[in-house]
Amino acid sequence: MHEYSGAIHVHSTDSDGRWPLPGIMRAADRAGLDFLALTDHDTLAARSHEGWWGSVLLVVGHEVTPDKEHYLAFGLDTVVPPVLGESDRYMAEVTARGGFGFIAHPFDRGNPRVHVPSYEWRPALTWAEETENPPPAGAFAGIEVWNYYSEWLGSQRTVPGALRALAMPKVYSPGPAPLGLALWDAVGRTRRVAGIGGLDVHGVDGSFPWRRIRVMTYDFAFRALRTNVLLDRPLSPPAKKGAAPSGAAEAGSGKGGADDIRAVLEALRQGRALLVDAGQGPAKGARFWAAPAGAAGAAAGGATDAVDAADVTHSSRALPGDEVRADSPLLRDGRPLELNFTVPAPARLVILRDGRPLAEGFGRALRAMTPGPGVYRAEAHRWRARWRPWILTNPIYVRGGETA
Repeated sequence: MHEYSGAIHVHSTDSDGRWPLPGIMRAADRAGLDFLALTDHDTLAARSHEGWWGSVLLVVGHEVTPDKEHYLAFGLDTVVPPVLGESDRYMAEVTARGGFGFIAHPFDRGNPRVHVPSYEWRPALTWAEETENPPPAGAFAGIEVWNYYSEWLGSQRTVPGALRALAMPKVYSPGPAPLGLALWDAVGRTRRVAGIGGLDVHGVDGSFPWRRIRVMTYDFAFRALRTNVLLDRPLSPPAKKGAAPSGAAEAGSGKGGADDIRAVLEALRQGRALLVDAGQGPAKGARFWAAPAGAAGAAAGGATDAVDAADVTHSSRALPGDEVRADSPLLRDGRPLELNFTVPAPARLVILRDGRPLAEGFGRALRAMTPGPGVYRAEAHRWRARWRPWILTNPIYVRGGETA
């Protein structure tokens, strides 16, 4: 698999962002991003600039923005207006036009201290609290499980807290909303639902009596939360990183990259992705997979030993986003599935089944046997004054096999 790191849910001056597109793409290049998904509000004005900007691939979608219940739509040539009414209508319209989308910041609380309203999804609270009765299939492909700006802004409800968060956004970033994770796990029990991390970055200014400050700048955000996609083939930028001259991402259209854009979008749609807080350390190389017990090429010695995934082909294992059904070759001989989670640096690791810990450990690798059908995903946490989320994998859905 080929891994690429990107920023999703970015706004420019075409809607309510502070920077125009060329400046944003230069910041993306400085941060070492491989791709950037621009989602301006109710416009595809940047679509003509889609493609490669030097070594950064620009993917253009749009955010459908009624008063609440915003929706990130991709794969469309025309804007789906928010005036269609209820969210199920515009989600269905995105699908009918050949696109797909993600529920944006479903549990956004806003912050009255800085006069930012809530943009929550009204049905989502019921969905997450009544996990035994997950929502209907719906038309959404996935959920923005972690919205960096929304969680950071809503976590501090006092003036001193807001000041601390503005001064040290990395320290006061709380991680994904627990209700968002609960919703993700609940929907996954009935169908595949992809999870992404979104920045929702606008690069806006904040005003204090003594000075103006920038709130969640593009340069900061692009080094924070990322969504890493896993592809079957490499992308094809026009030049390798570092080979393009300084300022390659200047004003103008992106070049080529139509096949690469389709590959990135398909990986996002399928959930072939990891959510990564890059501020906790680089995470390329992290992997989560399931294979028949004894076929994973694991070294002996316990959960803290590294597991070599190189000899395990995709055809002989399930990756994030895959559904393993009763007739899958992975279950053919009756062996239980072994789950393997590896990360590039020591961390606190957990493998979850239906949102509940199945196995935990500290190190660079963790493995566990599946006790039966379930929604299995993995998390890694690193110590930065407290345990902070570093990597969240998309789930592997086991629909067949013996029930423990």
